Formats: sequence, structure tokens, C-alpha cells
Amino acid sequence: ERLGEQERIAAKAETLAARARLDALRARVNPHFLFNALHSVGSLVRDDPAAAERAVERLGDLLRHALDDRREALEPLESEWEFTRAYLDLERLRFGDRLRVETELDDGALGHPVPPLSLQPIVENVVRHAVERTARPVLIRIVARRIGDAVEIRVTDDGPGAPHLTPSGEGGFGLASVRERMSAAYGPAARVDVE
Repeated sequence: ERLGEQERIAAKAETLAARARLDALRARVNPHFLFNALHSVGSLVRDDPAAAERAVERLGDLLRHALDDRREALEPLESEWEFTRAYLDLERLRFGDRLRVETELDDGALGHPVPPLSLQPIVENVVRHAVERTARPVLIRIVARRIGDAVEIRVTDDGPGAPHLTPSGEGGFGLASVRERMSAAYGPAARVDVE
């Protein structure tokens, strides 16, 4: 009985430690997200005040979601996708037809738990390194499919590429943060690859 109780205590401590790591990562992600979102809104103020006003409203929705302290350490991918879609709506105000998005999201994948702010930073990375760097339209494709007990999420684009990114994702806070969040949630079973 004592051994069983010690195992339960150890498991609870491990869960609490993982939750604390995720909360600490979230605290670092929120200011980064806010800075980038404000930059997007700011770029509209002079050129299109009406779009800037809509962007501020959309940004308010995004911030309510990002800063919600009641959120769990993991949430369904569907919730993360809704947040990411709202972010893309904000960026469409800035880029118009230059930002195109296609999705293929399996129903089985949408219910899978993921850390909050795990998909949006990857998509934001594509916007910053693909859409912002070219005048031509860029297609972002987001695919999520269930593979056994796991989910594979792919975000691809047909933009000019980001040569400074390495396969380990070094070179940017967003990808490093996603890698840390996934590792804290799933341990060695998590993988974040950059190609």
C-alpha cells in the first residue's frame, strides 16, 4: 500500500510539474503573440482605418482567448484551430488575397488534446517568413490527421522559404516555444520538424 501511495504521489507531482512548465511557457508566449498582433494592426492604421478598426475588434477576441487563465493545460485541437483561424482572419485584413489558406482537418484529429498556442505560432511563422516576404499570393495548407493514438499536424506553404530555419527549429521564439510546449505535454513522444 505504501508503495502504491508513493507512486500516486509521484505521478501527481509529475503532473503538477508538467502543468507548471506549460504555464511558464504560456506566460512567455503571450507577450510575444501580443507584440506581433499589434504590429499587424499597426500596419493597417494609415492605409485602411476601417480595416484597422475591424482588426482591433478581432485582436480583442484573440486576446480574450490567449489570456484566459481558466484554460486547461491541454485543449482540443478544434479550439486551437478556432484561435488560429481568428488569427488568420486578422492577417487577411492586412494581406488580402495574398494570404490563402486550405485545410484538411480530420474529425478524429480535432478532438485530440494539444497545448494552447501550439498551432498558431507555427502558422504565424509561415505568415512572417512566407507571406510578408513576397508580393505574390501564398498558399498556407494546414492538415491534421489521426494516426493511431497520435495526431500529425502539417503546416506547409508555397512561399519563398525561410533559409535561416534549421530542422531543429532554431532561429525563432515561436518554433522553440511550440517544441517546449509539446515536450512538456507529451515528453519524448512529441516531435516538431522543420523542412
